[in-house]
Amino acid sequence: MSLLNVKRQHSSTVSSKLETIKRSFFYVRYADDWVLTLTGTKELAVKIKQEITEYFRTELEMELDGTKTNITQIKKRFNFLGFNIGRAPNNVYKHVLQKVRNTYTRTKTRTSNLKISIIPHQRRVLDRLKLLKIFKIKSNRKYQGIGSNAWSQLDEFQIVTKYSSMLSGICNYYRNCDNTKFLNLVSYLLYYACAKTIAIRRKITMPQVFTLYGKTLKISAPYADTNRERITQFLDLKTLRAMGRLEPLNLKNLTKEPLDPFRIKTFWRTTFKMYEHCFLCGDITPQMHHFNSLQKLKINKSAALSPDSIRSQLNRKQAPLCHRCHVSVTNGTYNKENLRKAYDIYLGKL
Repeated sequence: MSLLNVKRQHSSTVSSKLETIKRSFFYVRYADDWVLTLTGTKELAVKIKQEITEYFRTELEMELDGTKTNITQIKKRFNFLGFNIGRAPNNVYKHVLQKVRNTYTRTKTRTSNLKISIIPHQRRVLDRLKLLKIFKIKSNRKYQGIGSNAWSQLDEFQIVTKYSSMLSGICNYYRNCDNTKFLNLVSYLLYYACAKTIAIRRKITMPQVFTLYGKTLKISAPYADTNRERITQFLDLKTLRAMGRLEPLNLKNLTKEPLDPFRIKTFWRTTFKMYEHCFLCGDITPQMHHFNSLQKLKINKSAALSPDSIRSQLNRKQAPLCHRCHVSVTNGTYNKENLRKAYDIYLGKL
């Protein structure tokens, strides 16, 4: 389900009493992050949380993190997957242009818009950029982009490509938000940091950088062994908006068929290994035999043996065997032709 469907959940009955409103629930999950929205009292929310906690403990043998699992109101807003979701409070006023006796006057009225809005989680984005040393906070609490000494080891073409792709990725993630004004700050910080990194590499000033490459930091570099040139430039927020990269996606046209959560995926890397019969005797086989056993691993006693190192040394070469043949090969009682050669002959006949 899409996160945007949260905005479509509303009460079908307008009433001032919460007890008379029709109950509705909506659940969204991504990995171990989840949100459950409902129309009801706080007592109902506490009861549901207790039942979920008990289910986690008894059925899944897991503990619900009490510090991250909170009960709140939609008007107080909440953060989920880098988004800030909520509804504007009822005490927000705005000036509305009204016509009174052929004259237009602006009157201050209270808004009654119950629409749920989704905006970027600003603090999370800024903390991430600060962790990457994209900007620093000055004494007057203003943000200023800073250059990266590590990325200054790259050439100018790679520097501009990295910063531009970072901004494109952030804009693509938040393109379906109701308000993207915050991305102007992100665009400015990445643009300034990109120019500053080039200045560190070339050991020149910022004005000299813009004199050499222009305001868009347009840089060309030749392809290897060819006379053609590749061109890159920093695509700021204004350019991305003109290119249509900030227009909301039409999620209805993305998937024509309904999503089946139990659909079995086939991966090309292991498709050719999964056969229905044992390649030695032809019986139905539910087992796969590894040619390289764990006993043949070269274990470094000074380093921890991780699952990745085990898989890399096993080389993941497998063959389908029935249970009887698998036990025979594992126990060393198989004394016929070479197992690898027999498997190669079996593959050649397919």
